[in-house]
Amino acid sequence: MSLALVQRASSRNVTHSHRQMTACRRPYSSENAGSKSRSVHAQWYAEMLPGMVPIALLGSVVYVGFRFLQASLSHERYLDETRARVQELEKEVVMLREQQVRGDVEPSVPQSAGGEKSKRRGWF
Repeated sequence: MSLALVQRASSRNVTHSHRQMTACRRPYSSENAGSKSRSVHAQWYAEMLPGMVPIALLGSVVYVGFRFLQASLSHERYLDETRARVQELEKEVVMLREQQVRGDVEPSVPQSAGGEKSKRRGWF
């Protein structure tokens, strides 16, 4: 029962405050907007902005598409260059192994004698 009284009292306050707000409207409210003419700038934006939105969206889509295309082509070029470099290195490895088998070239890793110590000892 007390809840109903609180709700009834709050609805009276809302109605009262709504009456006060509607009674003292300012002259620049939306009701007077029809009688005044818009400024030239506001009229220009009202006419041009709705037409600019689809153009801006289309431009953004085209830009993102071109950026994606550029990124994918750049990645593809990188992969082609990397594959070519890997093939060159594989050919070089095969050539060096053939030379090693024939005895033309010594192995690049030096074989050290078992008991020989290094002359460098580090910092101390």
